[in-house]
Amino acid sequence: RVISATNADLEQAVMAGTFREDLLYRLNVITLDVAPLAERRQDILPLAESFIKPDWRLSAEAQQTLLAHDWPGNVRELQNYLARAMLLANDNVITPDDLGLAMPSTPAPAEEAESIRRALVAADGVVARAARNLNLTRQALYRRMEKYGIEPDAGR
Repeated sequence: RVISATNADLEQAVMAGTFREDLLYRLNVITLDVAPLAERRQDILPLAESFIKPDWRLSAEAQQTLLAHDWPGNVRELQNYLARAMLLANDNVITPDDLGLAMPSTPAPAEEAESIRRALVAADGVVARAARNLNLTRQALYRRMEKYGIEPDAGR
């Protein structure tokens, strides 16, 4: 049995000729689409707790810092930041300083909606391409488009 994971769109890669079609069909028995960590905020703290040693804990401020981060590197990024924090912490309590994460500035809704419109225009209305340019999954981009009332054909 083979379990594989990728963040690439393999069907698109087959069409582009960068992934073998026969290999896709051999691997593609069951497909599980897992949303990025940024879209599964409820999983951040339980995952974080599982990555630190049993006698360690996260301060309340560190927990807030973890929840505020966007996690573009998903679970691996979270795991690496916590490993780093355990090396830098003075006690068995991880603080925001130990994590070394900058607090993100959240874009205003109007700014985010405008950046989505610009990305759609630049991608000629192709949502998958616009999502890639925004470093989002297609599903995340569709949800944000729905949130701001942006139609998929806004880029055409």
